[in-house]
Amino acid sequence: MSRDRQYVTTRMVERANSPRAVDLAPDFDALVADPFEAGGNGHGGEGTDHFASIYETRDQKFETAVPFVRKALDRDGRCLYVAHETPRETVLDELSAGGIDIDAALETGQLSVRTTGEFYASTEGFDPDRTIASIEAVYERTFDEGYEGLWVAGEMSWVLASRTRATADADPDLLMNYESAVNRFCDDRAATALCQYDRTRFPAEVLSDVIRTHPHVVVDGAAGKNFYYSPPEEFPEGEEETTASVDRKLATLAERARREGALERRQRGLSTLTEATRRLMGADTAEIDDCAVEIVRDVLGAPAVELRRYDSASGSLALERTAGEGIDGGGPYEDRVWEAFVAQDVSILDRSDDGGPGDPVAVVPVGTHGVLCVGTERGTTLDDATLDLVTTIAANVEAAYDRAERELTLERTNDRLSRLERINDVVREIGTRIVRADSREEIERTVCDRLAAAGPYRFAWIGEADAISGAVTPRASAGPGSGYLDDIDVRVDGEDRGDPSARALRTGHVPLTHGESTYGVLTVYAGDPEVGDRDREVIRELGEMVAHAVDAVEARTAPTTGDSVELALRVDADTVTTRFAREIDSEVEVDGIVPDEPRDRAFVVVDGDASERAPTAADRTAGVDGLRQVAAGDSVVRLEATVTEQTVASAVADAGGLIDSLTATEDGVGTTVVLPSGADVRAFIERVRESYPDAALVARRSRAGEGESDPRTLVDCDLTDRQRTVLHTAYRSGFFQSPRLNTGREVADSLDISQPTFTQHLRTAQRKALAVLFDGDT
Repeated sequence: MSRDRQYVTTRMVERANSPRAVDLAPDFDALVADPFEAGGNGHGGEGTDHFASIYETRDQKFETAVPFVRKALDRDGRCLYVAHETPRETVLDELSAGGIDIDAALETGQLSVRTTGEFYASTEGFDPDRTIASIEAVYERTFDEGYEGLWVAGEMSWVLASRTRATADADPDLLMNYESAVNRFCDDRAATALCQYDRTRFPAEVLSDVIRTHPHVVVDGAAGKNFYYSPPEEFPEGEEETTASVDRKLATLAERARREGALERRQRGLSTLTEATRRLMGADTAEIDDCAVEIVRDVLGAPAVELRRYDSASGSLALERTAGEGIDGGGPYEDRVWEAFVAQDVSILDRSDDGGPGDPVAVVPVGTHGVLCVGTERGTTLDDATLDLVTTIAANVEAAYDRAERELTLERTNDRLSRLERINDVVREIGTRIVRADSREEIERTVCDRLAAAGPYRFAWIGEADAISGAVTPRASAGPGSGYLDDIDVRVDGEDRGDPSARALRTGHVPLTHGESTYGVLTVYAGDPEVGDRDREVIRELGEMVAHAVDAVEARTAPTTGDSVELALRVDADTVTTRFAREIDSEVEVDGIVPDEPRDRAFVVVDGDASERAPTAADRTAGVDGLRQVAAGDSVVRLEATVTEQTVASAVADAGGLIDSLTATEDGVGTTVVLPSGADVRAFIERVRESYPDAALVARRSRAGEGESDPRTLVDCDLTDRQRTVLHTAYRSGFFQSPRLNTGREVADSLDISQPTFTQHLRTAQRKALAVLFDGDT
């Protein structure tokens, strides 16, 4: 094909949007054979590519002529249009209105529009042989100039115009001789002919013979094979035709052509659909979206197709794909599309312009996945065969979506199973390694290194919680996220106040707890946000395994003498110390509690700035009956408060624990407690919870002692309650410091006893404690 003629075809396709180009074209495509197929005309002896167009109006004439010319140009053939009663300019205007680029076609010579006078150049009347010879001359030049065949359309009313014949009417025998010659011409050559007869100009007997001599007839907008066709030599003689009988024949041909056309379209559509279905069955969801609209276009030739997918998140139909022209619908149209989807019924909707009838749109549900909207040309209808095809396409698309979803679900399930298998392998390997570890540090390092190296995970770390603030401090980490730990603030409750995207990727954040002991927190991050409950369950089980290993290694490596157990406790409750911290608006460190009847003495340390508010705060704090300053330093002040209700410190002491540190804020109390080695930690915690049910064990660790003696024995030596109170108060009041922070009289006054009595109790308590220290007496 030359570049010029290729341009003609391309422009023709681009402009083929006229209503006249649509109804006839599909049937016409099926009936016009490829001149180069086996057998010449491709009809296997059933007839030639010879058409009769029988029309009554000019519009009907060009509804056939336009697609005929388009098909000629589309097949790279030369097209000759011979006009008689229609001016040449009118013919060109009609062809142009039908979407054909006539300027390019005329310029290249692919299209010629001639009048009968120009083409036949004779005034001697109708001569079939001379007419065929003129067509033969054009045919010979057609192939010399590189075209693929000759297509001729002629207005047959010119045979009525001769004034040299005996009558003004067409000679039936002479005309039928010509049509028979055209049949032979098209049968032996790569040629297609369209003879156009004005039904209002030709008598019934002539039209009857026209019907018999044409293998194909186009009438009332329908093109089909002519079952009345007979070769001229088989014509019955003496049979007369009336107008009524010709009308019946034409009506029968039109109805049959429509039915055969619909059947042909359906068969052609099903054939195309079969091949398209193979594509659908191997496509993923995105490819199915593309295939769905392409299949409708290919099978039906629809000018506009939309695929709307149901979006479960928004609960609406979202426009996913379009093909061809857009379907410009308004609000009511959108509502009816949604109604068709909900009802799962095929609906035919009309779009309206200025309130008038619009182009019909078929809305076909694709199961629960969405709908296909198929637009048509203005003035056309959607017959049952077309709707059946659209419904079949929608069913195949639905099946493809279902298959793709099943495959995706199966793929995800297999991925999860593979992931869990890898996780379990990692957990088993970690378990094997940590049971042979010699230290807590080795266990933590091994766990983090193996988790970060495993495929499902990218980053892992272990932290230890602060009993007072609840903040978790990293002890070990591995993976490409160490810098991330510098930017976040992780709490005991598992909340990390950092990058939200990192939080989304976090697989597990579990405490390392064994019995009553907590050894920190294990946090694991995955590269894939699609983590499941089973992932988190595995991490929780791993946390228990790690805590058990830490507990075992600390038990193995703990000193056999003088060791102790250090517990970190958190009490989130309203206590006298939390209330005092709230009133003084400062953190309060409890340095010691001296039990006494009926009131205890609490020695506390506050910031120097807060000490000025202390007296007022004490007056406003329920449970505080008195306050005095014991000593003042550069930045802190030691105070002695008389309290009338139980404190966390007294509850710990009553349960048998020694307070290593205790800090109170307005939110709660955090304390570190020391128990002797071998102490029943569970019983201790239960005893504390009798007074404070919210008491929580945050951490536990073993602490090596510095000698064989348990410091507790000094406290448990043979002291009376009063001797122990005097000794403890003197110590907390700084009486033994040099220089003394409080004199004997000041301490005695705080105890509400005389100085001699204070001195007597103090010396007796000192002697008993020194006897235990030096002589081992208890």
